[in-house]
Amino acid sequence: MDFYINVPPPVHFLDVTEAFKSLSNVEKDYVFSCTQASWIGGLIGLIQTSPESAGIFLFVSRFFHLENVHSFVEKATKNNFSDEEITHILSYFASVLGNFGNYLSFGDTKFIPAINVDRVTEFLSLSSEFSNSETGLKALWKEIAPAIYSLSPRRLRLGFSPTEITSYYSEDCIRSDAELVQKYLENVKIEAYNTRLFKSSNSNSKVYSVRFASAEKKVQPVHFDALPSGTSLQLEYGDYCELMELLVDCSLDAKAHSLNKIESEMWDHYAQSFYTGSLDSHKDASRLWVKDKCPVVENYIGFIETYRDPLGVRAEFESFVAVVNRSMSSKFQRLVDNAVDLLSNLPWPSTYEKDRFLQPDFTSLDVVTFATSGIPVGINIPNYDDVRQVDGFKNVSLGNVLSARFKVKSVCITYFSY
Repeated sequence: MDFYINVPPPVHFLDVTEAFKSLSNVEKDYVFSCTQASWIGGLIGLIQTSPESAGIFLFVSRFFHLENVHSFVEKATKNNFSDEEITHILSYFASVLGNFGNYLSFGDTKFIPAINVDRVTEFLSLSSEFSNSETGLKALWKEIAPAIYSLSPRRLRLGFSPTEITSYYSEDCIRSDAELVQKYLENVKIEAYNTRLFKSSNSNSKVYSVRFASAEKKVQPVHFDALPSGTSLQLEYGDYCELMELLVDCSLDAKAHSLNKIESEMWDHYAQSFYTGSLDSHKDASRLWVKDKCPVVENYIGFIETYRDPLGVRAEFESFVAVVNRSMSSKFQRLVDNAVDLLSNLPWPSTYEKDRFLQPDFTSLDVVTFATSGIPVGINIPNYDDVRQVDGFKNVSLGNVLSARFKVKSVCITYFSY
């Protein structure tokens, strides 16, 4: 069936041992502080994936916090669960963790367990903790199981209502609604990276609410001539407010443990952005991040990539923390040093390049933490074009991700062929 995940899914060990050992205790404290912020913010990504993803993640993390996997597998085997059944069940839960939800990070299609719901419930019921009312596991499973197994046409793929499903827009918000509101945002030069769009309506009126992720709560009505009669628009701050409050605290803690003045100022701007919902503050943090050349501990955090938004303007929250691989980074730096000469030899005119070449920080990193729906082998950020044009950007190669993928011979990574 098309909606079953690969069994077993590829699991790669990301080795950061040597790079982490080379850090001082002060640097390790900074890694820890950044990681705390990453995982708090990463929880937002679960809410963004699908209505049930956060509940599934909560169930999996709570269940396997209470049950040792190896011991539980032995118990299941003794209770007549086949190796195939056990592998399918564990593969589903692992895939939810790997994709930050029950939709593929690459492809946006839903996946479900290959074992029916009654059999999975029997498997889970082998745990005494599952039926313990204090853990809430049984009640939570009963709540999320129908959505986990639902293959109604609308739930098969992420996208706009009424044919698909998305958490970036309310259920009654269709593409034309999103495009109408986007015209307003573009007119007033508001970028939608850290927003969601909700629509409420009755027989007499319709209200669009652009919700900004922030700890601060406020509502700002706005006027837009292009709105139809009986329709209003408001900017509402305070989306994900509970998580954003925690994220502000984590940002200030990371600031307190930062390794230099630039990083301290950067985290201060992050905290301002997460408190107020200001994208300008996040851009200021990004400018400082670009200026922080060759740091020992590298990190970036915020609403970054817009791939999962069907309109392509709202971004998934993601964050990474990594440690510099000094040997590989020195090789990349030689490439950057010769970039101007290399660019002039490429088979396309200079009009396809930026107005002027801003030498990027091209660093090889061993990733320690990556809170996102899919870990890439490299990233080129920030994505704000006004920051990239004036201040530049960083090319980040995640060395231990790349090496881990190529160590598994059964995994074929396909590139363009000609």
